[in-house]
Amino acid sequence: LLTFRDGVLQHFSAALTTMSTAAKNRERLLRDFLEYRRSAIAEGEKAAVREYVIVPGGDPAHAGQLARPLVRQGFEVRQATQSFTQGGRSLPAGTFLVSAAQPGGRLLRNLMGARISQPEALVKEQDRRRKKRLPDQMYDVTAWSLPLTYDVEVIGAAAPVTVASTAVTADPEVRAAKLPAASVGYLMPWGSGTAATVVEALQKGVKIRSAALGFTLGGRAYPIGTAIVRVSDNDGSLASTLGAIAAAHGAEVIPIDSAFVDSGVSLGSNQVAVMPPPRVLLVWDTPTQSTSAGWARYVLERHFGQPVTAVRGNSLRRVDLREFDVIVLPAGNYGKVFGGDALRQLKDWVNGGGTLITLGEASRWAARENVNLVETRTELRDGRPETDASEKSESKKPESGAAAAFDFEKAIQPERERPESTSGALLRVSLDLEHWLSSGTDGEIQAMVEGQRVFRPITLDKGRNVGVYQRKDTLVAAGLVWPEAQDQLAQKAFLIHQPVGRGHVIAFAEDPNYRASTEATQLLFINAVLMGPAF
Repeated sequence: LLTFRDGVLQHFSAALTTMSTAAKNRERLLRDFLEYRRSAIAEGEKAAVREYVIVPGGDPAHAGQLARPLVRQGFEVRQATQSFTQGGRSLPAGTFLVSAAQPGGRLLRNLMGARISQPEALVKEQDRRRKKRLPDQMYDVTAWSLPLTYDVEVIGAAAPVTVASTAVTADPEVRAAKLPAASVGYLMPWGSGTAATVVEALQKGVKIRSAALGFTLGGRAYPIGTAIVRVSDNDGSLASTLGAIAAAHGAEVIPIDSAFVDSGVSLGSNQVAVMPPPRVLLVWDTPTQSTSAGWARYVLERHFGQPVTAVRGNSLRRVDLREFDVIVLPAGNYGKVFGGDALRQLKDWVNGGGTLITLGEASRWAARENVNLVETRTELRDGRPETDASEKSESKKPESGAAAAFDFEKAIQPERERPESTSGALLRVSLDLEHWLSSGTDGEIQAMVEGQRVFRPITLDKGRNVGVYQRKDTLVAAGLVWPEAQDQLAQKAFLIHQPVGRGHVIAFAEDPNYRASTEATQLLFINAVLMGPAF
């Protein structure tokens, strides 16, 4: 009989033994540690990539979000204080530089490299196991490239970069600055920093609008999703209030003295929508997957500062859904929560103007025939639509003729089987840049894919396929994906938007908040939360 007291004592004994053993062997342990760190520096000085150059790009906040965690993990990171040329390319001040010749250089190479191959023997063994329908032996994901998950461009320089620079700190000092006076207002090109700025500004009473299409003003092009803050909509403290918030989140703010655009959507048209501070309900506890619910709540509350009302699944029937603008369903099967009248009430709420966001397995539930919140279907391994579990599939018909040979391998194949499983790979997704959900992106991101979900694209008369997996030849950005899975996932839906009445259903095939570390897809998630109620 193992008691809790026994467990505590055994852990305590193991801790003391570990410390005692380390103390007795301290000299050898410390020398080994020192030599490992020294050899990593020497190895980095001879590596093909001598310096990782993190390019600010269209969303400088993303680059900073990548650089600062590296500093927290003990890496030395510099930031260029002037523009410079690298490989014939002009790079701006603010570019981050990370030398490969560091004590933690081996870890750095693994974190910054695009693809780290699995040992051949391991891959062969997993292939053998999957063909016998045995679980794989992968521990964790097979792709973990930080530049890919953050959607930040990183250039590998063959020689050290010589440019004036300063050391980056984990938590840089933020100096709030009052914005220059503007006759008409301020523009903020969309990105993760702007999203966080908008969340905080809305809570402080600043009125903000969003452009559903791109435009050009004063010779500069502004992409879809650009936030517009009018002076006439706000009080006299706008410049100081917005300036302090934007500085804290690293958002770019451009003052404008004219609203007459050179081209594109007019700033006074109905394609520019007011962004209300969204009232968000997040389903919690059963039937959600605890990790998915936790990731979503962390991303909303801690990363973007968006207030959330967490409601247990079993308590939803006591909640007036009309008090909320957005409902987030983390991964899970909601059949027992939204059945009968509850499902009808949810559909009525969406039809009346609500934004329903489903993640991973919740999207699979929403696509079921008896739910039909999303008018598409997931697929089985053979490409047939995944129908309700209660429906019986056609039985296999025996081959006719006495000469027909019995095929054992064919006979043991399941009649109804989920698609090939993928163990945490990063796949390339093409985005529809004419849809507001893609705001802040360049049209391509990498999404973490883990599981067996394959969604057929929604038809044009039902909605938009905002995110679609790329063709097979460019699909895999990093990680191990079996050929059969590549064939089936290629050009299938990752992000679906279905208008319903005055509201929306926004379905993610995978969890965009995976471990609260997939910055690129987290931006799509906060886009859904903020822009769904606006449009």
